[in-house]
Amino acid sequence: MNMPISVTPAPRGTGYGEQLWLRLSEVASNNALIVCRLQGEIDPQRVAEALHLTASAHPMLRARVNHRGRTPEFVFSPLPTMPWRVVTRLSEQHWQSLVREELDATISPDDTSLWRATLVHGFDRSELVITCNHAITDALSLQLIVDQVLRLCSGEEPRPAVRPLCHSYEQFLASSGRFKVVARGLASMARQALTPAPPSFRTPVNPGYVSGEPLTTGFRLMELDPHRSRVIIETARRQKQSLHGVIAAISLMASRQALSDQDQGPRSMSLSTAVNVRSKLTGSFDQDIGYFVSGVESRLSVSPDTNLWSLADRANRDVQSRYTADHIAFGVWMKQLALRLRRKPEALVGTAARIARTNLHLTNLGRLMIRPTYGNIRVQSACVIPSAHFLPIPVVCLETHFFNDKLHFGFVYPQPITDPAFVDALHAGVEQQISRLVAHSPGVEPRDSAIRIPTTKGPRHAQPELHS
Repeated sequence: MNMPISVTPAPRGTGYGEQLWLRLSEVASNNALIVCRLQGEIDPQRVAEALHLTASAHPMLRARVNHRGRTPEFVFSPLPTMPWRVVTRLSEQHWQSLVREELDATISPDDTSLWRATLVHGFDRSELVITCNHAITDALSLQLIVDQVLRLCSGEEPRPAVRPLCHSYEQFLASSGRFKVVARGLASMARQALTPAPPSFRTPVNPGYVSGEPLTTGFRLMELDPHRSRVIIETARRQKQSLHGVIAAISLMASRQALSDQDQGPRSMSLSTAVNVRSKLTGSFDQDIGYFVSGVESRLSVSPDTNLWSLADRANRDVQSRYTADHIAFGVWMKQLALRLRRKPEALVGTAARIARTNLHLTNLGRLMIRPTYGNIRVQSACVIPSAHFLPIPVVCLETHFFNDKLHFGFVYPQPITDPAFVDALHAGVEQQISRLVAHSPGVEPRDSAIRIPTTKGPRHAQPELHS
């Protein structure tokens, strides 16, 4: 491998979204992590060289934080300094315990590197784990890192192209101007607050949880076989619904079903969706590593007898209507306001936990940009898992994606504060909703050809991303 000729950028200021994640990471882990399960002989030294080259080509992977000014700024090292370790693979499940360690081990803003890598190395099976402070990455960025590393390891590329430094995305939003953005945003919040709604759904707290007990991140993974994955996608296409809307409806109905109360009436359910903002910026940033995420929160009424396709349409339309540059800019303004009013990280966390309404967070990544094969290396699976315990509230983050003809679901939650019985019921409910959908979708036969992810007509549907 040949070393790329990289230039050390001048320091740059942090955006409000980046500042928020840096501030939160002073209190608890908010790491963003990707784990890639590999088949084939892996040379650890070659992986280390590939990681080094990738970091040399992307300035944000050489960033650290300088606190000397009024607001933190990113400063950049001429050479990568990320921690790197190789762990001997002990079993098929060994990687899961290491992933839990990575999720819980905070990457502090004061660390010399804001990311690290672990190779769980075996004879012909290995797992590559990339962990970053959320301030420098999102789900697409994590995929870019893995794709670049595997292309270098397979010999497809002698060296990566050096990317220029990208400033915070807030400078590239084509919004209507601060006054209009804030006025419209506040008016929208007022309308939503004044709109009558059924009783609100709340993710139940673990009855055995003791206030102040240390939190960690738990996760459960589910993978659908190619046939069931194809049935869901083909049926969504016939119903003219996006895959995002279908997954949102499945998760909402499963959550409503998981409630243990006897009330069979509607419940107001708050679903937050993470979206990739790159398509709303003036410029192309699809190959840049950094934080390019915003959030959309939907409030939807759900009953046990709600029609799945009607709910999918409502969920998709709601996200569509809010996936605008102005809405994203209003979210930036809200982050700025929070940072000004709550300067101490503990106060920021406490306020966020008190006002949080979202009990189910959806991160639908769509089709992963990671390939199934890189030379002699085969990628068995890949998934993004975020730390979920930086806010002390019960919540379930549902990560979904499509890879190698299969739909993947990840249930991520803070433990022990989240009721484990609810997580079990939610997992079972998603399985049940999928089985019901497949059973009522005859005529879709398994095929070997590639599956096309459905899209809806009209404006580009929201590009999902890591939670914000």
